[in-house]
Amino acid sequence: MRKQTLVLISSIIIGIIVYAYFLISYNNITDLAIGAVIAIIISIGPYSIIKYMRLRLLNEIEKAFPNFLNDLSESIRAGMPLTGAIKLASKANYGPLSEEIKKMAIKISWGVPFIEVMNDLKNKYSDSVHLTRMIAIVTDAYRSGGKLDETLDYIAEAARSILNMERERRSAMKEQTLVIYIIFFVFIAIIIALYNIMIPITSVNTQALTGGATQPVDLMFYKVLFFAATVIQAIATGVLSGVVTDGKVTAGLRTSLILVVVALVVFAVYIFPEKIYIDLTPLTYTRYVPGQLIEVQGKATIESKPLGGADVTVICENNKGTGKTDADGFFRVNVNAPKTKGDNTCYVEVSYDAYSAKSKFSITIV
Repeated sequence: MRKQTLVLISSIIIGIIVYAYFLISYNNITDLAIGAVIAIIISIGPYSIIKYMRLRLLNEIEKAFPNFLNDLSESIRAGMPLTGAIKLASKANYGPLSEEIKKMAIKISWGVPFIEVMNDLKNKYSDSVHLTRMIAIVTDAYRSGGKLDETLDYIAEAARSILNMERERRSAMKEQTLVIYIIFFVFIAIIIALYNIMIPITSVNTQALTGGATQPVDLMFYKVLFFAATVIQAIATGVLSGVVTDGKVTAGLRTSLILVVVALVVFAVYIFPEKIYIDLTPLTYTRYVPGQLIEVQGKATIESKPLGGADVTVICENNKGTGKTDADGFFRVNVNAPKTKGDNTCYVEVSYDAYSAKSKFSITIV
């Protein structure tokens, strides 16, 4: 346990140092998010892996210990002394427990009292409630004397019943655990939907409450806020699943790490990339004659900030008009109306470096 605490403290210190490096040297929000996830993985990753492996080991030993008690009981019933029964059991296969039984047999051959040997085993696996209880009952039965073989059988049977009940409880909790995971992914879906709704609303400068001045909204704050909320939700979901399934907070840390990585991937795909948004000014007319000049106006923004110097292309059937946005993101492009009569759809494309966006509007040719 002391080693696990030392690993946790060391990992947290290293994680803080790594995140501090990303805070100093990051270029964009994606770098900062990646740094946060790496720092979290470094901070609790080693500890969660150690706890997960420990939990698996304890489960296997708890599962095998009743079989060990039954074998001891049979050997004692056959007339063999307890020390001899343990030496005989050391030759059997009990999985990870076999190594511990061999150590017990060696200690007993050196003259170490049985109770002391059992207490050493109990102290080594003191984080297992079931195992410590079984060992405590065995040592008490040994002290009190009587029919030890019957007592060992009773302990083994009771332990199996408890382990079976624990297994049934875990199986019954699978549905609740699934609901917890579904809530997490619904939370992510709501975040994505909320962000995509917010972008069009804030893509155009809004009038300030005082003075009538315009003031753009910086979406970087919302990206950081949403990502932080999702990471907290991921960690809480993993921890809660561990408590529900195994009754331990540490049992869910591994799941927390997986969900944090999932959150990073989702944000890297749907939220972190910068996007261009086009706000078209309604046309003066919606009915035109073939070949008539149409003036298309609008504004281009990227992350709610004006996008200046971007290329603007307007296509109406086979006619094309081009232009650029000014420093405030506004554009005005002329294009000839299509020759095909009836309802027509025209397209506006804004491109800047590796970014591009498309919009459309409808006109009627008479």
